[in-house]
Amino acid sequence: MPDPMLRQLLDYAKPVRDFAQTLQTALRLIEAAVEAEGALANGNARAQAALQKAQELEMKAGQLEADVALQREALLVPVRQEVGRLEGEGQALKERIERERFQLDEERGRRASILQALEEQVYTAKKRTEEQLIGLKQAAKAEEERLREDLQRLRNEVDELKGAAERARADYRNIQQAAAKLAGR
Repeated sequence: MPDPMLRQLLDYAKPVRDFAQTLQTALRLIEAAVEAEGALANGNARAQAALQKAQELEMKAGQLEADVALQREALLVPVRQEVGRLEGEGQALKERIERERFQLDEERGRRASILQALEEQVYTAKKRTEEQLIGLKQAAKAEEERLREDLQRLRNEVDELKGAAERARADYRNIQQAAAKLAGR
């Protein structure tokens, strides 16, 4: 038969053991809260970094759009000059041919073929210039679309990080509430 004194000591020790277990659980909850705070701070830092990167990309997209516009204008200036020069040359050649037509009737056929060749060159140059302009517009549009897609992808990442940060905050609040309930016991 066990000693009644030992049994009584066990009975006295039971609340102490329960308190120790509660204290240990509270310490675990506090450790979890500290880890959640670290995760929340890390999530906030990542969200801030992603937001900053998105802002940088928006600025870069604006700058690239301006650069593309400047390049397009810079490329159009020599094309316009060339078209104007070719039109001027074509007009000058037409006038000269008309003068010579009246003066030299026997060379009329030869001069008409020269005029036709020049007009074909002007037409070819105009057509080539227009094709180059269309190519530049398409390249600028493709670059703009790629930048929009990159920007949208970064915005999606920021939204995901914000959601993760919000979930971490909610977990942190739940842990704090659980710790407060345990501490209240």
